[in-house]
This record gives sequence, C-alpha cells and structure tokens, in this order.
Amino acid sequence: MEGLWSEEEAGAASRAILAKVDVVFAGDEEAAIAVGRSEDPMELAHRIAELGPRQVIIKLDDAGAVALIDGNEYRREAIKVPVVDTVGAGDAFVAGYIAELLNGLDPLQRLETAVRTGAFACMVPGDWEGMPRRDELGMLEQSEPVAR
Repeated sequence: MEGLWSEEEAGAASRAILAKVDVVFAGDEEAAIAVGRSEDPMELAHRIAELGPRQVIIKLDDAGAVALIDGNEYRREAIKVPVVDTVGAGDAFVAGYIAELLNGLDPLQRLETAVRTGAFACMVPGDWEGMPRRDELGMLEQSEPVAR
C-alpha cells in the first residue's frame, strides 16, 4: 500500500508549518521526518527549534520525553505503570503539558503533569477513559492499585 505522500513531501510540509508555530509536540519518528534522523532526541529538538518554535517537546513513549524550551534543555523519564493500553497516552501527555502551560507553570512542572497524565492513560483500555482529575495526579505513588 502506498502512502498519501512521500517522506520528503511530508518533511517539506512539516518544516513550512514548524516555522509558524510556538509549541511543537512530536514523537522521535515524526521529528525525524521533518528534520532528519538522529539517535539523540535532544538533537532533533534543537533542529526543530532552529526552524522557529520556542518550545519543542519530543515524546519518547515509555522512555519519557525531552524538551527544548526557550533554549533550555529538559528531560523527564516516564512513570512506570502497569500498561493495559497505550492508545491515547500521547494525547494525554500533550493535554497535561498544555494545561500546565496555560496555568503558567514552569517547564519541569509541565513535563511532570504530562508524564503523569500519559501514565494514567496507559492503565485502562480506551483512549480517554483514564484521564485523571487534577486531585488524582499524585495517586501513582500509592502502593495500592489505582481503581476507577
């Protein structure tokens, strides 16, 4: 089966868009399409930032995320949880980050909430059913399993 467009066409379109945005979220494979392959996800973030965005967050699945925000590098490991279904985890991560960005929190707090909301999404089947309320974000450290 042939894709809708080639990787080169997708990369060119992505670069044109990236030059016009402030905040970018990408998986490492998505980032590589736009700016070329690298074994170092932080290098991908730097390459994307050179196109214009001030905040570049590279999601690394169960390895967490790296971010380049206003020229400063950040890394956040994922929270280890029993995985039931990963559908929606990336969207939950982005939702957590954006919620804290809108609340004016610092980059480390944004990434912390992002990995927590992503972890919650992995613990239940479905794509939105695991989204936590703010008062549930600390429950991942409890010794008893989280139940809904």
